[in-house]
Amino acid sequence: MIVVTTPEIAGMKTVKTIGMVQANSVRARHAGRDIMASLRNLVGGEIGEYTKLLADSREMAIARMDRALREFRIRGVSTNIAFVENLLKHPIFLNNEYHTKFIDQTPDLFNFSK
Repeated sequence: MIVVTTPEIAGMKTVKTIGMVQANSVRARHAGRDIMASLRNLVGGEIGEYTKLLADSREMAIARMDRALREFRIRGVSTNIAFVENLLKHPIFLNNEYHTKFIDQTPDLFNFSK
């Protein structure tokens, strides 16, 4: 089994698609902050309450993905779980500073401990 983030892998045939992995997190601040955020939305400016909420939700989603990968066990078949674990722990990924060439330009993502 190979876990991927794309619908296809060049040069390989997909035998079975198990499903798409996704995570959603719906969160809200308390009513007072929601009202203030609505007012701020009317006059313009950053809605700090929701900026922080979005950042917190992203961190929670990354932690959930990391936990799911650590709990996932496959015996006798090669996977790319170690690569995805390296990706989820990399500082550039965690700081949301990655770009489309990030994987190509980050060889340490491919260093796997035995």
